[in-house]
This record gives sequence, structure tokens and C-alpha cells, in this order.
Amino acid sequence: GEPALACCEPTALYRRAVYRRNASEARALLDSLPPQLEPAAGWPARPRHASCAVVSSASSLLEAEHGAQIDEHEAVFRINRAPTAGFERHVGVRTTYDWLNSGPHTTSVYAEAILPRVPLPVDAPGASTTLLHGTTTAPVERGSYSRVLEWVEGHVRYARYHPAKAAARTRLVSLEFLHASWDAFGAYAAPFLPGSARGVRPSSGWHTARLALALCERVTLYGFSLDSAVGNTKFHYFDSLVQATISEAMKDPLAPGTHKFRLEHLIYANWTRHGPLSGRVRLVT
Repeated sequence: GEPALACCEPTALYRRAVYRRNASEARALLDSLPPQLEPAAGWPARPRHASCAVVSSASSLLEAEHGAQIDEHEAVFRINRAPTAGFERHVGVRTTYDWLNSGPHTTSVYAEAILPRVPLPVDAPGASTTLLHGTTTAPVERGSYSRVLEWVEGHVRYARYHPAKAAARTRLVSLEFLHASWDAFGAYAAPFLPGSARGVRPSSGWHTARLALALCERVTLYGFSLDSAVGNTKFHYFDSLVQATISEAMKDPLAPGTHKFRLEHLIYANWTRHGPLSGRVRLVT
């Protein structure tokens, strides 16, 4: 059966010392880059947005037409440059924030796929999407956040020399936020993962959902599911460089692998049912 997940927003149960390595070096690099997205950590005194949609990249989104509903939210979060063109009925067209897992994008294949797509759908004339540069590797693990900073620096240079193509704003997700997000994942997952669960880390979707909770009064999560009513096994709703299909093994919340997607989805569902988040979070699968 599915594990009975902890019902409430956890305090930090543990931190690994590796989170703090190279922290001073990373902070020094921040000075030459765009400003960090607030809040740095915790919840802001007043949410920036009244209502937010967080849209996954799951293929199950193609089984419903939530596009118009998604676009009605004050802010729309997307993940890793998921496209909207051709999928508008299912995922909408607006993009307010786009989380980038910048670590992998240091490689040329990802950079070539992403940099030419810097212009993003706009909400209205003069509006633009904010790119949120973060990472799913342990913050400040040796070299990891430095790679993120290098990639963002490259993005800044690209925007400087190609202003017509670089309509999107760029923000760094703060180290404080990443620490808090990792701690929350660890607090939820630790009771269900054997030992130190070495190599397991929260997904981009996890960090995006947490960021929406920090910035929004109400959050609706769309498509955070590996299940399909029609037997669809495609991983993303678009053709992806990451992974082609969903395996049956992935549907086990404790299945081996870097990301525990099913476990995360169970946590999201639990947010809607129990504790202080139950009145703020809605899940549409």
C-alpha cells in the first residue's frame, strides 16, 4: 500500500554538512549576477500572488482541457521550458515563472535546446516571463551551485548580445530557499527511505511547488501524476530529451532512482487533505 505520509509542513529534521560546502564562494559569485528572487527563505509576510497554477510536464495533461482554467490564475509556473505552442487547450499559454534546473543545462545539447528559446509567451504587451535558475543537486555540494552560476552568467551574456531574443527576465533561486526546500523533502521522505538514500534528490517539480507556496496565497497543481486513464505511457506531454516513457517501476513510491516522483505526488495529495496547507493547495490530475 501507499505510505501514510506526514500530514503537516515539517520543520527541518536534518541537514547534511555537504549543503554548506563552498557557501562563501557561491555567495561571492552571486554579486555579479542578477538579483535573487525573494523570499530568501520561509514564507513572505504577504504572498505576492493571490492564486497560482503550477503546471507539470506530465503526458496525463493531454487527457483533459485545463488550459483556460490554468490561464485564469494570477501567476502560472512552468518547469524546464515546457512548451505551450500546440498544447494550449491542455496547458494554457501564459507563463509567469519558468523554473530551470540549470545544472544539466551547462552541457551544449541542453544549452542549444534552451538558449534559442529565450523569448517566451507573454501575458500581455510589455510583460515577460521570469526564468528562475535553480538546481536539483544538493545546494553548494562541491561544484554544483557554481555550475548553476556559470550557466546563468552565460545566459546573462547571451541576453546582453542578443537583446531581441532575450525578452525573459532572469532570477537566481536563493541558496536559503534551496536549503529549506531540500530540508522539507528530507523531512517528508526520511521515514520511508532506507538509510541515507544516497543519490535521491527532490525534482524540479518539488522545488517549483515549494516556491509557489512561498509566493502565492492559493496554489493549484496540475498534472502531477504518473497515471493515465487511457494507458498512455509517455513521460512528458511533448517530445523530451530527458525520458521517453513511464515504466511501471516508477509508480512505486520507493522505486530506485534519482527522483521519487510517486512519493512527491503522494505528498502533494496529502497537502490538500491535512494540516496548514489543506486550505491553500488544490491538486488537479
